[in-house]
Amino acid sequence: MDRYRYIRPLGQGASGQSYIAEDLQTKETVVIKRFFRDRTLSSERELAMLRELSHPQIPRYIDSFYKDVQMIRQLHLVTGYVPAEDITQQDVDPWEVAKQGLEILSYLHSLSPPI
Repeated sequence: MDRYRYIRPLGQGASGQSYIAEDLQTKETVVIKRFFRDRTLSSERELAMLRELSHPQIPRYIDSFYKDVQMIRQLHLVTGYVPAEDITQQDVDPWEVAKQGLEILSYLHSLSPPI
């Protein structure tokens, strides 16, 4: 039995598609990103890095697994779900968005080695 129950698509970009899902073990809502291409070597390095991140504005790493989709082995990344509204549909202060982005960037650069 699969550990995750897919609920609905969340979005799609050039590298993959994201879904809202439920972790059947913890009953937690999660995000699963399915990567379109098998980038095994670089993906393994990225996963190792993601496991180490701990910041309130970066979704936490939960799990990763490979699954055959239409007979193609694809990496799936599972992260915590942070409910949010579409920023394009909100009246937001661009300086506040920039400030939050810089706080994350500062955190990433404070790591050893910096990311």
